[in-house]
Amino acid sequence: ANNYAVSLLDDIDWVALLNPDAVADSKWLESLEEATRSYPNAWSFASRMNALDRAYEIDGAGDCYHVSGFAWRR
Repeated sequence: ANNYAVSLLDDIDWVALLNPDAVADSKWLESLEEATRSYPNAWSFASRMNALDRAYEIDGAGDCYHVSGFAWRR
């Protein structure tokens, strides 16, 4: 559904997606925007995810997907 929705957009530079159960830090989008300026040749960015009930604990840094459909947590 996200891919379809993005395909309907015109004249955009970036799209940011959050899962419905995600809670974004107040500086999340600002940090991603800064990363786009720091790494202008990059075409994708991922955010560090912390455990909701243990904010000090890193839960992951995005998921990786293989063309076979296999997925794993970074």
